[in-house]
Amino acid sequence: MPTFSANISMLFQEYPFQARFEKARSAGFDFVECMFPYQETKASLEKRLDENQLSMAMFNAPPGIWEMGERGLAAIEQYRNRFKESIFEALEYANQLKCKKIHVMAGSIEQSNDLCFSDQVFIENIRYAADQFAPYGICVLIEPLNRRDNPNYYLSDFHRAVGLIDKIQRNNVKLQFDFYHAQIIHGDVSTLFERYFSYVGHIQIAGIPERGEPSFGELNYNYVFKLIDQKDYQGEVGCEYRPATTTEAGLGWLTNQQKIS
Repeated sequence: MPTFSANISMLFQEYPFQARFEKARSAGFDFVECMFPYQETKASLEKRLDENQLSMAMFNAPPGIWEMGERGLAAIEQYRNRFKESIFEALEYANQLKCKKIHVMAGSIEQSNDLCFSDQVFIENIRYAADQFAPYGICVLIEPLNRRDNPNYYLSDFHRAVGLIDKIQRNNVKLQFDFYHAQIIHGDVSTLFERYFSYVGHIQIAGIPERGEPSFGELNYNYVFKLIDQKDYQGEVGCEYRPATTTEAGLGWLTNQQKIS
């Protein structure tokens, strides 16, 4: 059975953020991840992890001003300095929280017609992030997002993402393979996963099409989990979905996986 990580930005939202660590541990998780930890101090997060014997699997680098539609800075020419500042902040958090995977977002082209987006800027910025993280054993993740949920996101194709990784030429740059996004963008996700498995640094899951529990929807996750095991994937599988009711009420799928294993 894969090792699952609770994404506490989406799971356990019925509790305050700081309480979600204990809830994740009580639900049987050894790992947590989140979108953005920066609203909390590094010390308080470290304490919650230690108290609950949890490890932080991954989180995102600062995306810019989320409320203004910013969804990352990496592909934007005018934001090179802001991007470097965001990487420095992510590195500080990663080191204190002993987190070895950071997702770096590309950006949303809806922000302004005056901004210049390009693959070359993205390549140079991801190289910069990778070089800053490498001495600490930290992996940079890039992730295609589907344009149904993210209409203007710059990186929305897995083939293109892999091509960019090849051009970046850094060993610590990997693909974040979210089966939810992959199914919506391309379909045929098993073939896609097997084709690009050597690039994969982190996996995430959610039911499709509503991004609910993986036990509901059009994708057979029992098959997917067996495929992940067959590939001998050594990382965590992030549970990045929206529970239909409460998180605990929707964890039957995890209990079933534990019985199967």
